[in-house]
Amino acid sequence: MGYPKLGAFVAVIQQILRKDESARKKQRHHARRIFERLKAEHGYAGSDYPVRRYVASLWQSTRETFMRLDHVPGRRMEFDFVQVQVDYPNGRRTTDVFRGGWTYSNCPFLIALPSQQSESILCAS
Repeated sequence: MGYPKLGAFVAVIQQILRKDESARKKQRHHARRIFERLKAEHGYAGSDYPVRRYVASLWQSTRETFMRLDHVPGRRMEFDFVQVQVDYPNGRRTTDVFRGGWTYSNCPFLIALPSQQSESILCAS
């Protein structure tokens, strides 16, 4: 994205915004105020549109992105092998368990298998 008239003032805008990071939220500069300062203090002769567009692009690049992790009920399960300690009549042993859980409700599903190989799953069913 090019800013022909704004190019020489990009460093000034970045400096203003860098100083604003330590200021309280209500005391920070918005694009219109930055434009007014560029005109008054630095002799900027362009319009406010490139300033607004540039400041918006900087704000957009620093915003956090959140992804929702909710799922439709009954649509997705996640599986993995785990090892658990089980107390048998002849002593405690490590047992391979195939663990599943519904992503919507975290309702567990567990089945003990002879090993952590896919053949164990096919033979258990």
